[in-house]
Amino acid sequence: MKSAPSLACRSTSAGGFIVLMPVVGWVALLIVITGFVQSWNTALFILNFGLISAIMALGVNLQWGFAGLFNVGIMGFVALGGLATV
Repeated sequence: MKSAPSLACRSTSAGGFIVLMPVVGWVALLIVITGFVQSWNTALFILNFGLISAIMALGVNLQWGFAGLFNVGIMGFVALGGLATV
């Protein structure tokens, strides 16, 4: 009996890419609309915040998911980064 491919294999397949592209297109369209309707500073702030959040999510996923480590100290660095931006 053949087992199903793992989640990592399915997420990098062409089917996952085809599903993801319309979502990326809609997000890009909404950011462009925000730039024209409100201001480009607001649109770039939203884009920057989303990219920073994605990088943080990838880091936590790598640490907690693949490595299996539970480190509460990482939230302290997140809090310091949030405090530094204020």
